[in-house]
Amino acid sequence: MKHLLMWFLGILCSVAGFSQPVCGFDEIHERHLKTDPDYAKRMRMNDQEIRSYILKHPELMVAGRTNETVYTIPVVVHVMHTGDSVGSIYNPSDEQIINAINYMNDVFSGAYSWVGGLTGAKDIGIRLVLAKRDPNCNPTNGIVRVDASSLSGYTQGGIATSGTSAGVPELSVKNLSRWDPSRYYNIWVVNRINGADGTSGQFVAGYAYFPGSNSSVDGTVALAISMREDNKILTHELGHAFNLYHPFQGSSNTSQCPTNVDCLSEGDRVCDTDPISYNVTNGSVNFGCRTGNNGCSGTQYSELTESNFMNYTNCFTLFSLGQKARMRAAMLLTSRASLATSTGSIPPDQTPACPPKVNFTIASSTTNENKAISTTCSGYKDLNYSISIVSAPSANATVTLLPSGTATQGVDYQIYTQGNTTTPSNTIIFPAGVAGSQNFTVRVMDDADVETDENILLNFSVTGGGSLKGEGIPSLNINLKDNDSVPLYPGSVAPFNIGIFNATLAQQGTPFRGSKLKHRIQYIYSATELLAAGIKPNQRISGLSLFVTSKISTAPFTGFTVSLGQTTFTLSGFRNVPTVAYSGNLSTVLGENKIDFTTPFTWNGTSSLVVQFCFENAIATANDAIQAQSNALNTGAPASRFADFNTDINSGCLLTESQATSTSRALIKFFATVPGNNVDADISSTQAYLGPNSDTYFFNNNGEILARIKNLSDFDYGCTTVEVDRSGSSALPFWSTNPLNGISSKTFKVTPKNPNPNGSYQISLYYTNAEKTGYETATGLAWSSLQMVKSEGAISGINPANQQSNTVTVNNSVSKSLYGTDHMATATFNNGFSGFAVGSPGVATSVNELNVLKGVRVYPNPVGKQINISFDKQQRNVSLRIMSADGRVLYVEKLNGSMQNHMIATDQLIKGIYLLEINAEEGRRTLTFVKQ
Repeated sequence: MKHLLMWFLGILCSVAGFSQPVCGFDEIHERHLKTDPDYAKRMRMNDQEIRSYILKHPELMVAGRTNETVYTIPVVVHVMHTGDSVGSIYNPSDEQIINAINYMNDVFSGAYSWVGGLTGAKDIGIRLVLAKRDPNCNPTNGIVRVDASSLSGYTQGGIATSGTSAGVPELSVKNLSRWDPSRYYNIWVVNRINGADGTSGQFVAGYAYFPGSNSSVDGTVALAISMREDNKILTHELGHAFNLYHPFQGSSNTSQCPTNVDCLSEGDRVCDTDPISYNVTNGSVNFGCRTGNNGCSGTQYSELTESNFMNYTNCFTLFSLGQKARMRAAMLLTSRASLATSTGSIPPDQTPACPPKVNFTIASSTTNENKAISTTCSGYKDLNYSISIVSAPSANATVTLLPSGTATQGVDYQIYTQGNTTTPSNTIIFPAGVAGSQNFTVRVMDDADVETDENILLNFSVTGGGSLKGEGIPSLNINLKDNDSVPLYPGSVAPFNIGIFNATLAQQGTPFRGSKLKHRIQYIYSATELLAAGIKPNQRISGLSLFVTSKISTAPFTGFTVSLGQTTFTLSGFRNVPTVAYSGNLSTVLGENKIDFTTPFTWNGTSSLVVQFCFENAIATANDAIQAQSNALNTGAPASRFADFNTDINSGCLLTESQATSTSRALIKFFATVPGNNVDADISSTQAYLGPNSDTYFFNNNGEILARIKNLSDFDYGCTTVEVDRSGSSALPFWSTNPLNGISSKTFKVTPKNPNPNGSYQISLYYTNAEKTGYETATGLAWSSLQMVKSEGAISGINPANQQSNTVTVNNSVSKSLYGTDHMATATFNNGFSGFAVGSPGVATSVNELNVLKGVRVYPNPVGKQINISFDKQQRNVSLRIMSADGRVLYVEKLNGSMQNHMIATDQLIKGIYLLEINAEEGRRTLTFVKQ
């Protein structure tokens, strides 16, 4: 371990999995020695300083010393994710990161009973603390999340350690997020290193730089999968960060022993670790602890090397006293000493206190609409957030919340402050002399509007008391997910997504591994995940989709089979999958690949679901890559198991040998039949909130659909009642006893809390197939000829003897569509809500001659720009309506008091035939006129 060539720029280290890990030290170190002479010089100087310090302080090698200085180092963890959600495989949660840091500190402090063993150091005297204040003196939790997918190639390759490796150059990644390395120790968490994520194949798990390295790269890089408790990677890498070498430094294989004449200047520069060889043969690392004779020392293999955190073994328990001495000496080097004196680990309200800066305490949150608190026809939920000031203002500081975003304040949400949830307010007061947090409430309304997801973006301004707007978390983004959905007719097939889009799964783990002639893979999905996605017990799964991100195969996958089965076990081995749901020759496409099952599968609702894909090709082609996710419930457990061959006596679905596992699995979309929403055929009533520009479906308590109303204006109708106020599967008279002019037996009534006679809306009425057939039988008319009738009161109150024609609007522009085997009729109106039905009402005519209005004259006819109306005597309370020939109301006017002559402008009418309906106290009359 004595070759100067083996000094580090950075140490590339790896962990064991089911395949062979690799170490890129030689390549990187050799490259930087040749290209960076300043670095080589700094490393020599650092080693000299450390050697000199250890020689002057022999007490460092005494076990059990107390009253040693404990160095506290502020750490910032930059999570360089790919846009996936927090907690997924490439975006570890805060809890996972905190646990990883805590584990590392437990090792450095000797908190575990096994740390140090019989001969190693217990407490190193170094602690890593997630930063409490950022470089601008804002509060922080020391975790920064950056979507690095903006860097071309990062999602597929991650960070690259050389110009020939897959991925993005190291500096490009680190330049996205870096805090002052003289004040914070930077740790970058990446999805992949050189294209590998650590779930399969060969991979590098992390690397760190020695003190004195260039400030643009100094720090540690670690795979996201290593950010968990009991994982050795961070502890190993931080050993390098404090100038520790591997115990096998200077050896490149099992048979080569490093030089070890001067233990402080050769090998690993540590005197209580024996020289050992690198336990690797033909590129394969043996991670077991060796016993017996150590050929490099002539003594038995020692716990100090074989159980050492800096060795490549699975039995790591200690750092040696010599390593501890070297780490503590490294803390006196300039680049590490500044970390120990940094204020980054001190909360901003503690000495030295920061200016009174104001920040939100979180940057974002996501919530679903729901009725935590129910009201008459809607409801709401209260979300509590906080905003903080890091030190006390000299006078009252006033914060004004400034909301924006796609959600509308006063409609979708309200804000309440200072503990008052009665009167909305955007103002928060921080009293003089008091630091800390203030809570505020965002009340999210739960309407029945089927809408896209919305967001509330909160910014703020601050005045008074010398307070400042902070740079830490200056805005809060609240994502609102709609909980309403369009009705689904019984027997509909709906999609159910399992997981979150993530980086591309390693190609050997895909169902489309065309480079192999025979392939078999199984994925497991838990009952909890299926239920959370919305799949119900005993639902029939009728298909699935996989998402191809890289279409490379050139031939169909022959005999491609999809099978499903239920199990209570994880993938400790291939599981039984009894139901063959699909079998055929499958050609993939870029994007979504939907596979419809010929044999649907019924899931029992309690077991895990195993999905198996297999094929057997005649010729090899190329691999397609698919979107993948981690095993969401247990990241460390196998989520897929596969086997593949070019030659084997078994067929693809019977392959059993050379199985491999992964914690990744396909991002999958299942399709399943749903119970659906029947059409309401009985008298019933329901309420829902009908807000500005909302699109609201009205269901009864049994989930049956009555109607849909799209508000085409910004008017707020408030709580709106929709009734089926008359039922039946036939047709009934309206204005006429002629069966051809009947309307549907089933009628509706809509009553908003806030009426608007000039409203604009689109209404859809739902009818069963029996109601549609009954109407056609009774009238002899086709459903396609429907008109929609609207009255100011209930439709049931109108009949040939009580025509109320001045209250009726007939719309001939009705669209008809299917709802499964049932039907829907849709029309638009520009007046108030009231009663509704469909049919063919015709034109209202008088049935009682005594009620015919006499002595009325209309001229000229044909008309031009105006039409004149005259009576032979005074008439009182006259109402006038102009209608098109098909009964659509085009003009309405009510004249109170007495009148004998009147004029109506007709210049806006197009050429055609029109009806003028006149109603007065003495009777009514409908006359025809022509517009020329």
